[in-house]
Amino acid sequence: MIKTRQQGKRTIKTTARNAEKSVKTTAKGTVKATEKGVKTAKATSKTAIKTRSQTAKAAQKTAKVSAKAAQKAAQTAKATAKATDEATKATVKATIAAVRAIIAGTKALISTLIAGGGGEL
Repeated sequence: MIKTRQQGKRTIKTTARNAEKSVKTTAKGTVKATEKGVKTAKATSKTAIKTRSQTAKAAQKTAKVSAKAAQKAAQTAKATAKATDEATKATVKATIAAVRAIIAGTKALISTLIAGGGGEL
């Protein structure tokens, strides 16, 4: 009976040791898997942040370029409007000068006719 009990104790000890080893192995595997999962999640979040940052920077550059293009277009339109205004003023002045010349010519013709010297035209 003593041998049986000793064998029983050894069997129990061996079973307990095997169970302990099994638990340790499982725990190590779980920890490693969890660490890998955390690292993967961390890498994924870094990539997502980097992608969003690059997208935001690209959008900002595009907006900047668009704003500059709009500003140049506005400056060109302003210069064109100014040139058109000046051209219109010059045309009006030329028209007024032509009308004055016609009036002066008409007055001269009338003066000549009144003076009696305009039988021939």
